[in-house]
Amino acid sequence: MLNSSSRAPLDSRSLAALLASSDGFDPCPDNVALERYIEQGCGHGPPLPLALGESWGGAPAGLLDLLAAAPAYCDGYMLSPSGLPELQRALVDYLSADYGVALGSAALPVAASPTGTRSLMHAFGSWLAGEHWRGERIHLTSFTPSWDYRGVFLPLGFVDNPIALSERDRFAPDLARIEAAIASVPRPARQIVVLNAQHNPTAINWPAGLVRSIVRLAFDAGAALLIDDAYFGLTDAGTTPSSALNALLEIRGGEPSSPFLLVRSLGKQFSCNGWSIGAYLGDRGSVLGVQRQLAARALNVGGRAQWALSRWIASDAAAAEISARRDLHRRGRKVAMDVLPGLDLSPEDVVPGDASPYLVFRVPAAFRADERPTASFLAAAAERGVYFSPLLPSASGLGMERGDCWVRMYLGLGPEAVAAAVERLKPIAARGGFRNHAG
Repeated sequence: MLNSSSRAPLDSRSLAALLASSDGFDPCPDNVALERYIEQGCGHGPPLPLALGESWGGAPAGLLDLLAAAPAYCDGYMLSPSGLPELQRALVDYLSADYGVALGSAALPVAASPTGTRSLMHAFGSWLAGEHWRGERIHLTSFTPSWDYRGVFLPLGFVDNPIALSERDRFAPDLARIEAAIASVPRPARQIVVLNAQHNPTAINWPAGLVRSIVRLAFDAGAALLIDDAYFGLTDAGTTPSSALNALLEIRGGEPSSPFLLVRSLGKQFSCNGWSIGAYLGDRGSVLGVQRQLAARALNVGGRAQWALSRWIASDAAAAEISARRDLHRRGRKVAMDVLPGLDLSPEDVVPGDASPYLVFRVPAAFRADERPTASFLAAAAERGVYFSPLLPSASGLGMERGDCWVRMYLGLGPEAVAAAVERLKPIAARGGFRNHAG
């Protein structure tokens, strides 16, 4: 089995090296299940880790060549709070071209961070709660299912104000529900609205008009805005990503706005998740506030990785790599739609998406009567060396609730891995093609 760019086989030895611990303690059930499967000899074939958005196949060869060529000064302390200056300047050009707007001015600064997007979000929340709106009650208005925003903001004292994405609507956002949720936090109470237009986990690229309407609602409510653009550059070939940033800049014009922060994952986009380098931009106050929070926790590190990315991100080789991955995801979706009937699923049981390396589907019918359908299916799949993730992140404590029947599949290992996973799981599911629910 090959990774997302067909550079090297994904083998059990590599995964075992990541799982080994000196004391045998691991609080993550997925890791424990994977380690057990490897120790038992992988009786159903090589592990198929289709849960996290990671292939463990290595960064592109050209990027690794640049890493080895980084100059010696990259090994010292980094003096700039905005990351290595070469990367910060490269990001200004790259993101300005990506969004089609001029970024990097004093009013719209761009920066790199060696701590990844989760830490950036935490720093933004810490600044809002500890400085900008110190002592005030702040509501977190975000969607569910979603990435683990609750795990970031609720421990900081934010009040949960979730907006449900209904499976009856195939997880499409409902504007009336969004408007009601934002309006439910009347001024002078504070709120932050989280917008992830290339939605994780459903992989739906939310319509540009809807994204603009959400931004308008947040702007008019005086809410802070967190734009999670982790997958903005990884929509399927042929799909144009909807931009919350462009909508915000157009709506606010020259007016001052409430704080906003946009985060991008360079690790996800350029196949180097383990480097944990993020990009961010926002209004000047928000960026400076985030940098103060980051500086209080850690030094800016990872100079060699940042230098390598500064030379890589705008290269022809990087563009070709990303293009190949976008096409890989598109082909993986097509294969998934072809083979998932083998798990006794109907077309309505699959939301294919087109905006990230994921696809979501309902657990097979054989598991839906269980008290915890998702947990039962994930455990049965893990016994055969196949690993998916719950639709809601387990870190929030919401992913295994009674009645939750959906899981997320990572497509980055390629169409062959998708087909192999479904074939391996057929014995635990009712057999048959797409069922006619009306019949």
